[in-house]
Amino acid sequence: MTNYASRPHDQPLKAIILMVGGVLMFSVADALIKAMSGIYPIGQIMTFRNIFACIPMAFYFYRTSGFAFFKTKRLGLQLLRGLIGVISMASIFVAFKLMPLAEAVALTMSSTIFLAALSGFLLREAVGWKRWIAIWVGFIGVLLITRPGKNLFDGVALFALASAFLFALSMICVRHLSKTDSGATTIFYFILVCLIGSFLTIPWQWISPDHIWVKQGIIGWAPPALRDVGILALIGCVGGAAQIAMTQAFRIAPAAVVAPFQYTDILYSIIWGYLFWAEVPDLYLYAGGALITLSGIFIVRHEVKRRQINSQKIARKTNH
Repeated sequence: MTNYASRPHDQPLKAIILMVGGVLMFSVADALIKAMSGIYPIGQIMTFRNIFACIPMAFYFYRTSGFAFFKTKRLGLQLLRGLIGVISMASIFVAFKLMPLAEAVALTMSSTIFLAALSGFLLREAVGWKRWIAIWVGFIGVLLITRPGKNLFDGVALFALASAFLFALSMICVRHLSKTDSGATTIFYFILVCLIGSFLTIPWQWISPDHIWVKQGIIGWAPPALRDVGILALIGCVGGAAQIAMTQAFRIAPAAVVAPFQYTDILYSIIWGYLFWAEVPDLYLYAGGALITLSGIFIVRHEVKRRQINSQKIARKTNH
Protein backbone atom coordinates (compact mmCIF):
# COMPACT_ATOMS: atom_id res chain seq x y z
CA MET A 1 0.00 0.00 0.00
CA THR A 2 2.65 2.46 0.94
CA ASN A 3 6.27 2.71 -0.10
CA TYR A 4 8.14 4.80 2.46
CA ALA A 5 11.18 5.55 0.36
CA SER A 6 12.40 9.08 0.95
CA ARG A 7 14.70 9.70 -2.01
CA PRO A 8 14.13 13.00 -3.88
CA HIS A 9 11.84 13.12 -6.91
CA ASP A 10 10.65 15.96 -9.08
CA GLN A 11 7.25 15.01 -10.50
CA PRO A 12 4.81 15.58 -7.62
CA LEU A 13 1.89 16.78 -9.78
CA LYS A 14 2.08 13.74 -12.05
CA ALA A 15 2.39 11.50 -8.99
CA ILE A 16 -0.71 13.00 -7.37
CA ILE A 17 -2.70 12.52 -10.60
CA LEU A 18 -1.56 8.88 -10.76
CA MET A 19 -2.44 8.31 -7.11
CA VAL A 20 -5.89 9.88 -7.37
CA GLY A 21 -6.57 7.94 -10.56
CA GLY A 22 -5.30 4.70 -9.03
CA VAL A 23 -7.43 5.08 -5.92
CA LEU A 24 -10.47 5.91 -8.06
CA MET A 25 -9.93 2.76 -10.12
CA PHE A 26 -9.56 0.69 -6.96
CA SER A 27 -12.81 2.12 -5.61
CA VAL A 28 -14.61 1.19 -8.84
CA ALA A 29 -13.22 -2.34 -8.57
CA ASP A 30 -14.36 -2.53 -4.93
CA ALA A 31 -17.89 -1.48 -5.87
CA LEU A 32 -17.99 -4.06 -8.67
CA ILE A 33 -16.73 -6.74 -6.28
CA LYS A 34 -19.54 -5.92 -3.86
CA ALA A 35 -22.09 -6.07 -6.68
CA MET A 36 -20.79 -9.42 -8.00
CA SER A 37 -20.49 -10.93 -4.50
CA GLY A 38 -24.29 -11.11 -4.33
CA ILE A 39 -24.26 -13.39 -7.39
CA TYR A 40 -20.98 -15.34 -7.39
CA PRO A 41 -18.80 -16.94 -4.68
CA ILE A 42 -15.93 -14.85 -3.33
CA GLY A 43 -13.35 -17.41 -4.45
CA GLN A 44 -14.66 -17.27 -8.00
CA ILE A 45 -14.50 -13.47 -8.05
CA MET A 46 -10.93 -13.63 -6.77
CA THR A 47 -10.05 -16.09 -9.54
CA PHE A 48 -11.34 -13.80 -12.28
CA ARG A 49 -9.80 -10.76 -10.59
CA ASN A 50 -6.33 -12.30 -10.48
CA ILE A 51 -6.46 -13.82 -13.97
CA PHE A 52 -7.38 -10.58 -15.68
CA ALA A 53 -5.07 -8.48 -13.48
CA CYS A 54 -2.28 -10.31 -15.30
CA ILE A 55 -3.06 -8.39 -18.50
CA PRO A 56 -1.92 -4.91 -17.35
CA MET A 57 0.66 -6.47 -15.03
CA ALA A 58 2.31 -8.30 -17.96
CA PHE A 59 3.07 -4.96 -19.63
CA TYR A 60 4.37 -3.59 -16.31
CA PHE A 61 6.63 -6.60 -15.76
CA TYR A 62 8.07 -6.38 -19.25
CA ARG A 63 8.75 -2.63 -19.06
CA THR A 64 10.35 -2.74 -15.60
CA SER A 65 12.30 -6.00 -15.55
CA GLY A 66 12.00 -7.72 -18.92
CA PHE A 67 11.72 -11.47 -18.42
CA ALA A 68 13.64 -11.52 -15.14
CA PHE A 69 10.63 -10.82 -12.92
CA PHE A 70 10.36 -14.46 -11.78
CA LYS A 71 13.93 -14.57 -10.38
CA THR A 72 14.00 -14.36 -6.59
CA LYS A 73 16.61 -14.88 -3.93
CA ARG A 74 14.00 -15.48 -1.20
CA LEU A 75 11.40 -17.85 -2.56
CA GLY A 76 10.11 -18.90 0.86
CA LEU A 77 9.45 -15.33 1.97
CA GLN A 78 7.84 -14.51 -1.38
CA LEU A 79 5.43 -17.43 -0.99
CA LEU A 80 4.70 -16.48 2.63
CA ARG A 81 3.98 -12.91 1.60
CA GLY A 82 1.70 -14.20 -1.15
CA LEU A 83 -0.17 -16.45 1.30
CA ILE A 84 -0.70 -13.57 3.73
CA GLY A 85 -1.80 -11.38 0.84
CA VAL A 86 -4.35 -13.85 -0.54
CA ILE A 87 -5.94 -14.28 2.90
CA SER A 88 -6.05 -10.49 3.24
CA MET A 89 -7.71 -10.20 -0.18
CA ALA A 90 -10.27 -12.89 0.66
CA SER A 91 -11.07 -11.17 3.97
CA ILE A 92 -11.78 -7.79 2.42
CA PHE A 93 -13.86 -9.35 -0.36
CA VAL A 94 -16.00 -11.01 2.32
CA ALA A 95 -16.26 -7.65 4.12
CA PHE A 96 -17.42 -5.99 0.90
CA LYS A 97 -20.10 -8.67 0.57
CA LEU A 98 -21.42 -8.39 4.15
CA MET A 99 -20.77 -4.76 5.18
CA PRO A 100 -21.67 -1.31 3.88
CA LEU A 101 -18.95 -0.43 1.38
CA ALA A 102 -17.77 2.79 3.06
CA GLU A 103 -17.39 1.15 6.47
CA ALA A 104 -15.37 -1.75 5.05
CA VAL A 105 -13.07 0.62 3.13
CA ALA A 106 -12.62 2.92 6.12
CA LEU A 107 -11.52 0.00 8.28
CA THR A 108 -8.98 -1.15 5.69
CA MET A 109 -7.34 2.27 5.99
CA SER A 110 -6.21 1.19 9.46
CA SER A 111 -3.47 -0.89 7.79
CA THR A 112 -1.14 2.12 8.11
CA ILE A 113 -1.77 2.10 11.86
CA PHE A 114 -1.08 -1.65 12.11
CA LEU A 115 2.08 -1.21 10.03
CA ALA A 116 3.40 1.50 12.33
CA ALA A 117 2.75 -0.68 15.39
CA LEU A 118 4.17 -3.87 13.86
CA SER A 119 7.34 -2.17 12.62
CA GLY A 120 8.45 -1.70 16.22
CA PHE A 121 8.10 -5.40 17.01
CA LEU A 122 9.03 -7.10 13.74
CA LEU A 123 11.47 -4.64 12.18
CA ARG A 124 12.91 -3.36 15.46
CA GLU A 125 12.33 0.19 14.35
CA ALA A 126 12.04 2.88 16.99
CA VAL A 127 8.39 3.86 17.46
CA GLY A 128 8.44 7.21 19.26
CA TRP A 129 5.74 8.63 21.46
CA LYS A 130 4.34 10.77 18.64
CA ARG A 131 3.69 7.73 16.47
CA TRP A 132 2.17 5.83 19.41
CA ILE A 133 -0.24 8.72 19.98
CA ALA A 134 -1.16 8.61 16.29
CA ILE A 135 -1.66 4.84 16.53
CA TRP A 136 -4.03 5.22 19.48
CA VAL A 137 -5.92 8.04 17.76
CA GLY A 138 -6.41 5.77 14.76
CA PHE A 139 -7.53 2.95 17.05
CA ILE A 140 -10.18 5.25 18.54
CA GLY A 141 -11.34 5.86 14.97
CA VAL A 142 -11.66 2.10 14.46
CA LEU A 143 -13.72 1.82 17.66
CA LEU A 144 -16.02 4.61 16.51
CA ILE A 145 -16.75 2.79 13.25
CA THR A 146 -17.14 -0.69 14.74
CA ARG A 147 -18.83 0.47 17.97
CA PRO A 148 -18.21 -2.66 20.09
CA GLY A 149 -21.45 -3.89 21.58
CA LYS A 150 -23.57 -2.54 18.71
CA ASN A 151 -25.12 -4.67 15.98
CA LEU A 152 -22.42 -3.66 13.51
CA PHE A 153 -19.69 -5.30 15.53
CA ASP A 154 -21.09 -8.82 15.26
CA GLY A 155 -17.98 -10.34 13.75
CA VAL A 156 -18.44 -8.99 10.23
CA ALA A 157 -16.17 -6.00 10.85
CA LEU A 158 -13.44 -8.41 11.89
CA PHE A 159 -13.02 -9.41 8.25
CA ALA A 160 -12.12 -5.83 7.29
CA LEU A 161 -9.82 -5.44 10.30
CA ALA A 162 -8.19 -8.81 9.61
CA SER A 163 -7.57 -7.72 6.02
CA ALA A 164 -5.94 -4.47 7.22
CA PHE A 165 -3.77 -6.30 9.76
CA LEU A 166 -2.67 -8.96 7.25
CA PHE A 167 -1.96 -6.29 4.64
CA ALA A 168 0.32 -4.51 7.13
CA LEU A 169 2.03 -7.84 7.85
CA SER A 170 2.55 -8.40 4.13
CA MET A 171 4.14 -4.95 3.87
CA ILE A 172 6.61 -6.00 6.57
CA CYS A 173 7.52 -8.91 4.29
CA VAL A 174 7.83 -6.52 1.34
CA ARG A 175 10.28 -4.37 3.28
CA HIS A 176 12.50 -7.41 3.81
CA LEU A 177 12.08 -8.53 0.19
CA SER A 178 12.99 -5.09 -1.17
CA LYS A 179 16.57 -5.71 -0.01
CA THR A 180 17.03 -8.59 -2.48
CA ASP A 181 14.17 -8.69 -5.02
CA SER A 182 12.61 -6.17 -7.40
CA GLY A 183 9.10 -4.81 -6.97
CA ALA A 184 7.99 -6.59 -10.14
CA THR A 185 9.21 -9.91 -8.73
CA THR A 186 7.26 -9.41 -5.51
CA ILE A 187 4.09 -8.50 -7.40
CA PHE A 188 4.53 -11.54 -9.69
CA TYR A 189 4.72 -14.01 -6.81
CA PHE A 190 1.82 -12.32 -5.07
CA ILE A 191 -0.40 -12.74 -8.13
CA LEU A 192 0.85 -16.32 -8.60
CA VAL A 193 -0.06 -17.34 -5.04
CA CYS A 194 -3.40 -15.50 -5.28
CA LEU A 195 -4.23 -17.39 -8.47
CA ILE A 196 -3.40 -20.76 -6.94
CA GLY A 197 -5.26 -19.94 -3.72
CA SER A 198 -8.40 -18.74 -5.50
CA PHE A 199 -8.38 -21.75 -7.87
CA LEU A 200 -8.32 -24.09 -4.86
CA THR A 201 -11.63 -22.70 -3.58
CA ILE A 202 -13.55 -23.75 -6.69
CA PRO A 203 -13.58 -27.60 -6.28
CA TRP A 204 -15.42 -27.31 -2.96
CA GLN A 205 -18.59 -26.74 -4.98
CA TRP A 206 -18.45 -30.43 -5.97
CA ILE A 207 -16.35 -31.97 -3.18
CA SER A 208 -18.52 -30.67 -0.34
CA PRO A 209 -21.65 -28.93 -1.68
CA ASP A 210 -23.19 -28.74 1.81
CA HIS A 211 -20.20 -26.93 3.31
CA ILE A 212 -21.36 -23.77 5.11
CA TRP A 213 -18.90 -21.58 3.15
CA VAL A 214 -20.35 -22.94 -0.10
CA LYS A 215 -23.89 -22.15 1.03
CA GLN A 216 -22.88 -18.63 2.12
CA GLY A 217 -21.24 -17.89 -1.21
CA ILE A 218 -17.65 -17.71 0.01
CA ILE A 219 -16.17 -20.62 -1.98
CA GLY A 220 -17.35 -22.65 -4.96
CA TRP A 221 -18.38 -21.89 -8.52
CA ALA A 222 -21.47 -20.57 -10.29
CA PRO A 223 -21.63 -20.56 -14.12
CA PRO A 224 -21.24 -16.87 -15.05
CA ALA A 225 -23.47 -15.11 -17.54
CA LEU A 226 -21.67 -13.63 -20.54
CA ARG A 227 -22.32 -10.06 -19.37
CA ASP A 228 -20.95 -10.88 -15.91
CA VAL A 229 -17.79 -12.36 -17.40
CA GLY A 230 -17.12 -8.89 -18.81
CA ILE A 231 -17.68 -7.29 -15.39
CA LEU A 232 -15.47 -9.85 -13.63
CA ALA A 233 -12.77 -9.28 -16.24
CA LEU A 234 -13.11 -5.51 -15.73
CA ILE A 235 -12.50 -5.96 -11.99
CA GLY A 236 -9.17 -7.61 -12.71
CA CYS A 237 -8.04 -5.19 -15.41
CA VAL A 238 -9.01 -2.11 -13.40
CA GLY A 239 -7.43 -3.51 -10.22
CA GLY A 240 -4.18 -4.31 -12.03
CA ALA A 241 -4.04 -0.90 -13.68
CA ALA A 242 -4.74 0.78 -10.33
CA GLN A 243 -1.85 -1.07 -8.70
CA ILE A 244 0.51 0.05 -11.47
CA ALA A 245 -0.64 3.68 -11.21
CA MET A 246 -0.15 3.78 -7.44
CA THR A 247 3.23 2.03 -7.64
CA GLN A 248 4.41 4.55 -10.23
CA ALA A 249 3.14 7.43 -8.08
CA PHE A 250 5.36 6.34 -5.20
CA ARG A 251 8.32 6.01 -7.57
CA ILE A 252 8.23 9.60 -8.85
CA ALA A 253 7.34 11.54 -5.68
CA PRO A 254 7.94 11.30 -1.94
CA ALA A 255 5.49 9.16 0.02
CA ALA A 256 4.56 12.13 2.22
CA VAL A 257 3.20 13.88 -0.88
CA VAL A 258 1.16 11.09 -2.46
CA ALA A 259 0.18 8.77 0.43
CA PRO A 260 -2.49 11.09 1.93
CA PHE A 261 -4.47 10.83 -1.32
CA GLN A 262 -5.05 7.12 -0.60
CA TYR A 263 -7.68 8.19 1.91
CA THR A 264 -9.87 9.61 -0.85
CA ASP A 265 -10.96 5.97 -1.22
CA ILE A 266 -13.27 6.54 1.76
CA LEU A 267 -14.99 9.41 -0.07
CA TYR A 268 -15.40 7.36 -3.25
CA SER A 269 -16.83 4.40 -1.31
CA ILE A 270 -19.38 6.68 0.38
CA ILE A 271 -20.50 7.91 -3.05
CA TRP A 272 -20.78 4.41 -4.60
CA GLY A 273 -22.49 3.03 -1.50
CA TYR A 274 -25.10 5.79 -1.58
CA LEU A 275 -25.71 5.66 -5.33
CA PHE A 276 -26.00 1.89 -5.75
CA TRP A 277 -27.03 0.48 -2.37
CA ALA A 278 -28.67 3.50 -0.67
CA GLU A 279 -26.11 3.23 2.14
CA VAL A 280 -26.19 6.39 4.23
CA PRO A 281 -23.12 6.79 6.49
CA ASP A 282 -23.72 7.91 10.05
CA LEU A 283 -21.72 10.35 12.14
CA TYR A 284 -19.69 7.50 13.65
CA LEU A 285 -18.29 6.64 10.22
CA TYR A 286 -17.41 10.24 9.45
CA ALA A 287 -15.74 10.76 12.83
CA GLY A 288 -13.94 7.42 12.81
CA GLY A 289 -12.86 7.79 9.19
CA ALA A 290 -11.50 11.26 9.91
CA LEU A 291 -9.45 10.01 12.88
CA ILE A 292 -8.06 7.07 10.90
CA THR A 293 -7.20 9.38 7.99
CA LEU A 294 -5.47 12.01 10.15
CA SER A 295 -3.61 9.29 12.05
CA GLY A 296 -2.44 7.64 8.85
CA ILE A 297 -1.30 10.90 7.26
CA PHE A 298 0.67 11.83 10.40
CA ILE A 299 2.32 8.40 10.55
CA VAL A 300 3.36 8.55 6.89
CA ARG A 301 4.76 12.08 7.15
CA HIS A 302 6.52 11.30 10.42
CA GLU A 303 8.04 8.16 8.90
CA VAL A 304 9.36 10.03 5.85
CA LYS A 305 10.79 12.82 8.02
CA ARG A 306 12.48 10.27 10.32
CA ARG A 307 14.10 8.50 7.37
CA GLN A 308 15.31 11.79 5.91
CA ILE A 309 16.95 12.68 9.22
CA ASN A 310 18.59 9.24 9.42
CA SER A 311 19.84 9.57 5.83
CA GLN A 312 21.36 12.97 6.63
CA LYS A 313 23.11 11.54 9.71
CA ILE A 314 24.56 8.71 7.65
CA ALA A 315 25.69 11.18 4.97
CA ARG A 316 27.49 13.34 7.59
CA LYS A 317 29.30 10.32 9.03
CA THR A 318 30.32 9.22 5.54
CA ASN A 319 31.68 12.69 4.70
CA HIS A 320 33.69 12.75 7.87
